Amino acid sequence: RVGADDRANDRANDRDRSGRSQWARGDGGLTWGSFIDGDDVEVGAGNPGGSGGWEAFLNGGASVSAMSCDDTLMTELERDEELTLLVKALKQIGLETSLQGPGYTTLFAPTDGAFIELGKGANGGGVLNMDLADVIEYHISEGEVDVNPDQALEVPSNLVTRTVASLASKPLQIRITPFSATVNDAATVLDAREVCNGQIVKVNQVLLPPSSFDFGDPPPTQSTPEYAEEFEDFVEACDATQCCDLEPPEFSCREQVEWGKCDEEWVKVGKFCRKSCGFCIGDGGGGDRSGNAILPGQEDQSASSDPFSDYAREGLLYQQWLDLGGWRITDMLRNEKITEKPATTMVLDAAGDAFEGPSSFVRTKDSMSRMSGFFCAPLSGDYKFFLSTDDSGRLYIADGPLDRKRRLAKISGYKRGSEWATSEVVNLKKGESYFLEAMQKQGDGAGHLKVAVQLPSGARLSPIPQEYFSANCKNMPSIESVPRPSQEEACKCTDDGYSGPSEKRVNTGKKGCFTYDFRQDLVQGSERLGQQFGSRIGQYFSNRWGASPEAAGRLASYWGRVASTNAGNADQTTARICYIKYPEFCPTGFPSREIPGASWRRC
Repeated sequence: RVGADDRANDRANDRDRSGRSQWARGDGGLTWGSFIDGDDVEVGAGNPGGSGGWEAFLNGGASVSAMSCDDTLMTELERDEELTLLVKALKQIGLETSLQGPGYTTLFAPTDGAFIELGKGANGGGVLNMDLADVIEYHISEGEVDVNPDQALEVPSNLVTRTVASLASKPLQIRITPFSATVNDAATVLDAREVCNGQIVKVNQVLLPPSSFDFGDPPPTQSTPEYAEEFEDFVEACDATQCCDLEPPEFSCREQVEWGKCDEEWVKVGKFCRKSCGFCIGDGGGGDRSGNAILPGQEDQSASSDPFSDYAREGLLYQQWLDLGGWRITDMLRNEKITEKPATTMVLDAAGDAFEGPSSFVRTKDSMSRMSGFFCAPLSGDYKFFLSTDDSGRLYIADGPLDRKRRLAKISGYKRGSEWATSEVVNLKKGESYFLEAMQKQGDGAGHLKVAVQLPSGARLSPIPQEYFSANCKNMPSIESVPRPSQEEACKCTDDGYSGPSEKRVNTGKKGCFTYDFRQDLVQGSERLGQQFGSRIGQYFSNRWGASPEAAGRLASYWGRVASTNAGNADQTTARICYIKYPEFCPTGFPSREIPGASWRRC
């Protein structure tokens, strides 16, 4: 391949300068085609002998240097009968010594079957042009890479993704669920085991570095940024909160769209080409909404291989899996069936539909239900969400189906239909959408799933109508149609300390009823009333009898002192009052002088 030797030498020089000379390799210009055809391969140490293509590769070998510890990466590889081809490839490019040395290295180890399958199919011609050393170095990462599926159980989304650097200076994308771990959304992790100088992660496919594969399509129309120090600057060129295109490291977004790459996992996880691929929803395009949109009437055709990335742009999406024993959420998360296509998928977008699982489905024995949708906030302010499930359930909020989810409510066991698990206060902005996801695990007996919300105005939607779910909020109900709280509810004493208009509530610092001493208010009020009374008497004397103008001032001061003194001597100057929840809808409230915006009433 043209330029392979030059690039190999450049990388070797870079590693020498950065202190990574331990990874010095042998022949850097050998291609897979050379192995197969026997071209430019001479007999000698570090090269497969003679001709015969794969036979020469299989029969080749190199001496092994002294071990730095008893159980090294190379030693363990040579013990594994499924990794013989990888061992020979490592020896061919001269990396066996490095894998016996100190430090910690993670080696992704394709099985012999993976090597044999490499090159078959329509893309076989491109595989033959790959540089052997480039491919093998792409399987090596300095440092520990945790691929244990149990870690996915510790995050609300049950999905862990990370990018790790390879020796080939190209990234590896790791995706971990409670059931499996994959590399580059292609190779499945079969096994991971520790040795004294690292770990071996056995995979079922050979990993192909991005720049090594010839797709057979037109050449790239842009310069290819290297995944090295400048990669961070490359990422910052597109703000993830805006609707824009983060160009991939290979080929342009336009070309990715033409080749149908938008649905591939590396595009979604890397947040590439969000605008060109149509992943931005709404004017701002905030959040990662690169899941799979399920269309009404096309549920079966539009279902994806990752059901938990599915969502409905309008209305609510309901999915159900069957034959999942147990009633706990953990029973569900540890069952591989939830990664399979749901038995039922439907979009609820008709009049009368709401965030409530269809009763005939949620009662099904040993089933699991998932409901999701983009909730449009009709007002800015504080919201509370409520979850009721039988059996166990969870409620999450996020920017999109693939974004990190925040748990709002948890039910372990069950709640009756009239009982709810309540979330903490969540501040939302008017006109913006937020992804809500609820899960219910049904064991046996009665079952239900429903979600409600309390708006900043105090009104409660129980369950939330489907009209409030829209990815771009263009079809949400008008502000005039948003329900108001009842007068009884609006005039209740605040239980969280907040009072005031729906979108400008203030924290009073007082919850429920409290004792208020109004002596000072009484004295000040009485003094003002006494002054007004004395002033009017003085004006009458001036107008009627010709008293001097100063008489009004003297009389106002006198009566003010009399009134305030009497008020100050009052025996009872305390009362039980409270700040009310929603004063704009409570006609019996009094505006607070001390806390503007809040209102109070007597208890």
